[in-house]
Amino acid sequence: MWLQYYLICSREAQRLKTFLQNSPAILSKEQIKKVEDALSASEARLDELQVDGLLAKFETLSDAAKREFMKKAEKLMPGK
Repeated sequence: MWLQYYLICSREAQRLKTFLQNSPAILSKEQIKKVEDALSASEARLDELQVDGLLAKFETLSDAAKREFMKKAEKLMPGK
């Protein structure tokens, strides 16, 4: 894929997502597919960056706060 989404930072991923969401209305099927693929990749990268940010914050918590966070997070998991 032409988009190496794992190499881009959050600002670039967000900029790319916005750009792709505003793509021209007249595109070939091939171009539409490329835009959709790139949009999916940029959204996936933004999700990864959000998780990384949450983990970085989690690491700064006290042990008691980490346990409390995990209890609350587990309740939010599907199927719980």
